[in-house]
Amino acid sequence: MGKEYLKRFGQALRLARLNREWSQEELAHRSNLDRTYISMLERGIRNPTLGSLKDLAQALEIELTYLVQDKLATLKERPRGKLLPSSHSKGIKLPLYGTAVSCGQPLTADDTIEKEFSLDENLIKHPEITFFVRASGDSMAPTILEGDLLVIEQTNRPKNGDVVLARLDGEFSVKRFSKSDAYSELCADNPFYANLKMSSLSEVILCGVVKAIIRSSV
Repeated sequence: MGKEYLKRFGQALRLARLNREWSQEELAHRSNLDRTYISMLERGIRNPTLGSLKDLAQALEIELTYLVQDKLATLKERPRGKLLPSSHSKGIKLPLYGTAVSCGQPLTADDTIEKEFSLDENLIKHPEITFFVRASGDSMAPTILEGDLLVIEQTNRPKNGDVVLARLDGEFSVKRFSKSDAYSELCADNPFYANLKMSSLSEVILCGVVKAIIRSSV
């Protein structure tokens, strides 16, 4: 693996572990691998063997391709790296990804960073787990419009009514999380779109909560 690919692999591995809310020690125990080795994999400084890939995927109960594919599966982890302060202000710089996330039908995406935006650190409570994406589609109108910038805070434990970024059957979409005693749904604010029962989808990963919407030209 090249250095950039190793970095992406490490980010995908760390995200999968954090989605389980496991420490490196817990993953090491469940995969029968050394914690130091897992740490080096997550930092992108060791090549994983085929055997360790299988052990990690089995322990995390995910498809092996999730760890090795060069797709948006690794996008959500990038902002967990150290964020450098802006040289022009006391604010912090957060990455803006080139991919639009769907507010209509789910869509696939890459993890290209367009640019970085600085926000005053008082506006971002947890910069180490915060990133921007741009909205596409109208299923969340009038709350979210085409082209809006969404400030996403990574969590897989949204509250009822939160607008979330979710991975649905391998693709990404923005919807409102609704939970009742009977079932959980991902709902559109636009009444012309149907709601999605989470139990009807083969894969649902709740990736983050929309903390702010920026409706301005960038």
